[in-house]
Amino acid sequence: MIISKLQETNLIELESILLDKDGLLKPISYTILKNFQQNDISYFCWKYGIYQIPTIELIDWLTGEINGRFAIEIGAGNGSIGTALNIPITDNRLQERPDIIQQYKQMNQPVIKYHPNTINLAGNDAVDELKPQVVIASWVTQLWTPDVQSGNYWGVDEEKIIESESVEQYIHIGNNLTHANKKVLQ
Repeated sequence: MIISKLQETNLIELESILLDKDGLLKPISYTILKNFQQNDISYFCWKYGIYQIPTIELIDWLTGEINGRFAIEIGAGNGSIGTALNIPITDNRLQERPDIIQQYKQMNQPVIKYHPNTINLAGNDAVDELKPQVVIASWVTQLWTPDVQSGNYWGVDEEKIIESESVEQYIHIGNNLTHANKKVLQ
């Protein structure tokens, strides 16, 4: 495993490309993003509490997967993916709670800036209430269970989502290291 320390860097160019006039994250082409150093991208993500930078290519692929069906984004955080797809964005807004803000402060980690259109619903509640055909979950943490020993208490019961009557497709966006032990991937 390679461990590196995040270095503070000048973000003026990245901010001008990735943030709109209201300071909200917007998709850009991967061909532009790949020109930046990984430290710069990581520092930008850390500073703004961002877990996924949406690319135009990702949005185009998701649009094709949705294919006109009713879709929602759960665990939407800053809401950039759902906003770009023009679908409802939902999140339990956990990182607005004073106790969670304090935990993140102790870890020197900024919290998410939620999109103003975020519907305050946890993932499973959003699926139960909105009954989507497609559920998009970017970097969503699974519900902690003793048999898996990973995830967290406020996580999403992804197995329940997959078994939902309305859900035809569940799309999880993440990475093989962080999400390797997800039950839905077994």
